[in-house]
Amino acid sequence: MLPANCFGCGLALGRVQRLGACATCWASIVPIDAPCESCGLPLGRREPGAGPARCASCITMPRPWDGVIAAVPYEGFARQALLRGKMRGRPEILEPLGEQLAIALGRLGPASLPDVVVPVPSHPWTRFRRGFDPAASLARIVAARHALRFRPELLRTSHAPGIPAKRLSARDRRASATARFASTGAAASLRVLVVDDVMTTMATALACAAALRSAGAASVWIAVWARTPERSL
Repeated sequence: MLPANCFGCGLALGRVQRLGACATCWASIVPIDAPCESCGLPLGRREPGAGPARCASCITMPRPWDGVIAAVPYEGFARQALLRGKMRGRPEILEPLGEQLAIALGRLGPASLPDVVVPVPSHPWTRFRRGFDPAASLARIVAARHALRFRPELLRTSHAPGIPAKRLSARDRRASATARFASTGAAASLRVLVVDDVMTTMATALACAAALRSAGAASVWIAVWARTPERSL
């Protein structure tokens, strides 16, 4: 009824738009080019037979998971879209993001798909304040797209209040996450896919993967819609 501007570029929306953003902004979200299979960081173009698709850090430092699927880099309009969905009460924006992550998961191939999909749980107070859980929203879409079981109860988080992650150093984030997440014996022998919205320091992914391994998971893959272009350690 009234003129509106794209929340990405600020220009007036035309006839072709989606969820408040213009087609040009949506088209600016592109897949990560040749991501590292262990941390999701972009490796750039690689020649056939160039060796493991892993960055130097991951080659020298084993991870507690089997691999990482990262759909897009966390920059530009991608960052704007995710923050609008999470912080401004627009969960419908997470729907196309979940579809992009489901497509990225296709890199594994049907024979390598996990048994269950588990979202990284939000703190109960954060979930209450937002009215939804971003990781769970993405995980449901991924599970439905690939006909996988959605098992959010396999990971739980502490109810104790904590300092927001953005206020912590990378080292403190890892210590905080390790104490915050736990799993149950119900994960034993399962191939688990842990879904989150964005990966920055890997602290949350490390803690969730370690908890699931301790609970007997047969394999753990991490799937995130967005990955920061550079690791913050």
